[in-house]
Amino acid sequence: MLLPLKTSFLFLIPIIAACTNSSQPEQQRDISDLIVASPDPATEFEEAKRECADKGGEWVWYDHGDELEHYFNIMRCWSLDDPPRRPGDGRWGEPGLLPFDVLVRYSRETNKVTDFGRFEPNSK
Repeated sequence: MLLPLKTSFLFLIPIIAACTNSSQPEQQRDISDLIVASPDPATEFEEAKRECADKGGEWVWYDHGDELEHYFNIMRCWSLDDPPRRPGDGRWGEPGLLPFDVLVRYSRETNKVTDFGRFEPNSK
């Protein structure tokens, strides 16, 4: 009776290890290379909103980050009729309506846009 129990336990060890490794938290993304220095990031974001709206879409966030004095959203332009439902949705692998995604960083104090960047979806 003890031998089958030990054998079963030995069989489960690699499975448990594999599950533990795959559930490790994702490393925090370095967003500094996605931000482009701009004299007026809020205006650039408004321009990107217009471009997205002209294609029949809206910016939907798929990644959010919190910093000490700022927070940011990384977004993709999606059709108003059928946006992905949640950040983990597998449809995020599909292209959006525009050939770029955006990163928008906001000040915690004012909730205003402080930085803006456009990047190719595969470059993140």
